Amino acid sequence: MKMRDCIAKTSDGRFVVITEGTGDNLLQEDIDAGYVDYVNYEIYATLEQARENEDAWSLDGGMVYLTKLAQEQELEDILIEMESEVGYPLSFVENFVD
Repeated sequence: MKMRDCIAKTSDGRFVVITEGTGDNLLQEDIDAGYVDYVNYEIYATLEQARENEDAWSLDGGMVYLTKLAQEQELEDILIEMESEVGYPLSFVENFVD
């Protein structure tokens, strides 16, 4: 399955919203380092975690730089690449953009 904006899930039940970057956040130094694309991510709390802290729905977020265009990669490969950044194993849940 090719990359689309999607939702993934961490092994502990948190949800990760993943969107393809527009490319305008790549600096020249990123391009020089071999990066051509990126995905943005936002990690959201499980319902149980949110009940413990009402302000903790959004736990973390950021960008993961890619050496291949996201549209040309399989989603599973992007999730594997993201795991080292987010610190959790990820599994695909669903696409939310056709």
